[in-house]
Amino acid sequence: MRLLCIWDIFLVVLYFSRTSLGKKKDAQKSSLQLLEKEGKRLEKTGCKSTKQDHVAELRGKKKWEAALVCLLQTLQASPEDGWAWSQLGDVYDRQGEKKKASTCFQQAAKLSGKFTDFVRRWHFLGPFVIGKIEMDGDPVASWGGIINVSSTRFSRKAVFYSELVQNGEVKWSVINQKSAGERLQVSPQVGWNDLIMSLGSMAITEWQGWLVGEVAVNDNDVKVLVQTLGVPTFYIDSIPIAGEVYHRDQYWFSVPLTRGIHAVYIKLRTKVTQQVTFKVKLAGSNVLEVLPPPHLPDLLDGTVLGHVIPLPIANHHPTHWIKNIRVSLLKQEGGPKVSISQPDISRRLPIAPGQVRIHDVYITTKDKDSSQQSSCQDMKLTLQVSGSEGSPQVTTDSLLFSHSWTTMDRSNMQQPFHHYRTVYPGDVQCCLPSMVQVCLPRTRLTVTRGWRMETGSLVLKQPGCWLQQDMEHTTGRVQEH
Repeated sequence: MRLLCIWDIFLVVLYFSRTSLGKKKDAQKSSLQLLEKEGKRLEKTGCKSTKQDHVAELRGKKKWEAALVCLLQTLQASPEDGWAWSQLGDVYDRQGEKKKASTCFQQAAKLSGKFTDFVRRWHFLGPFVIGKIEMDGDPVASWGGIINVSSTRFSRKAVFYSELVQNGEVKWSVINQKSAGERLQVSPQVGWNDLIMSLGSMAITEWQGWLVGEVAVNDNDVKVLVQTLGVPTFYIDSIPIAGEVYHRDQYWFSVPLTRGIHAVYIKLRTKVTQQVTFKVKLAGSNVLEVLPPPHLPDLLDGTVLGHVIPLPIANHHPTHWIKNIRVSLLKQEGGPKVSISQPDISRRLPIAPGQVRIHDVYITTKDKDSSQQSSCQDMKLTLQVSGSEGSPQVTTDSLLFSHSWTTMDRSNMQQPFHHYRTVYPGDVQCCLPSMVQVCLPRTRLTVTRGWRMETGSLVLKQPGCWLQQDMEHTTGRVQEH
């Protein structure tokens, strides 16, 4: 009986593997037949150059027939070029030949996947002078904006004007990306020292410019998530998308993209050198994601200090809203017994496609247990979040045994209020004596002032001392050895 079950499983696996292999062979056969039939176009119309920049320039100028002929010639020489198949499918789509386009995208998906995982070749235009945000403007607006200007990025004759460079002329330059997730460093070739000395100000080192690239989507049913770190806003085609200027990589945004070639436009604004990272990935089957809360309540003497957990919830669906958001408590470990609830306004407000919204969860302490009042344990809450889209998500949040407060820093007028926490050292017999010693470092950077490194572990410099942490610079627990 056991041998029979194993044999049945083997037959099922063999059937599906043959089916998948057959589909791939059919796609390859159809693509080769397409190249043979379309070879007649090469006889009528020649191609000046099959270089990537030349073909992209033809597409940018909407010379579809000339671009199609060059792509056919490229694929006859290199039939395993997935990027060329994506471009050919895009050209066929724009000419209305949907069946031929489908054949090309199927072959592209086989060679390169459902989408390109990063932009391999960026074009940079800049640097241009910059103004204040409320008075600034796009330096290429007079040429019709970046979408219109980007068609000139393959031409050596395209010249623009800037006060920051010698002779006042800037041209497009190329920045190559080697791998997915690589952080690009855009550093224009400018004599910054001469400019600073001539004007006597560092403000001259601020500049703006544009990065332009392309990604390919080889299927219509692909949910794509994009992320750009280091800039406040970027564009895919004409769709504006929020960036992340502080390089926090937990925020992704969904965008509805059909199959074809899509342009990425990133506006750069920085001083001397711009660091930027563009990422793209599949959203997967689950479009609801629960992100780590920016802060959590604390525990002191069995009491929860604060009653709200700000829970960021992301909607990764490109077109559907997430409604009827529900949060339930699955399990609690340590601390006083609590219950959770949701305010009516959080329950009523849906989450828009591609957006992240803070969903407030209220904590209510039940009847206080005297045995928990002197407990030094942290509290872990396991929550389940569900909505109208996606499957339910489970998240665990830890409330640390510590004490926190807000104080005023008169030396910093831009951010006068700071959130501090005292961390239990772990080396005293009673976790809540009548009097405790609190270490107040001379600087707010307590990461280096408050403890030291010993045998690969962080230990407190002052044994038995509750350490004051600035919550803007450090999180987590410290153990005393």
